[in-house]
Amino acid sequence: MEISFEEFQKIDIRTGKIINATQISGSKNLIKISVDFGDIKKTISQRIVTMV
Repeated sequence: MEISFEEFQKIDIRTGKIINATQISGSKNLIKISVDFGDIKKTISQRIVTMV
């Protein structure tokens, strides 16, 4: 899939600092992550997969 340069310019790519990460109770593979992007803070859930 390809996109034009104009469409690429619309993408909002940010880096953030993880300020907290905790395992979600009752789950082996889910963690709750709090991320500080400078102007906003977000909390997300992420699945962790072990590669063998």
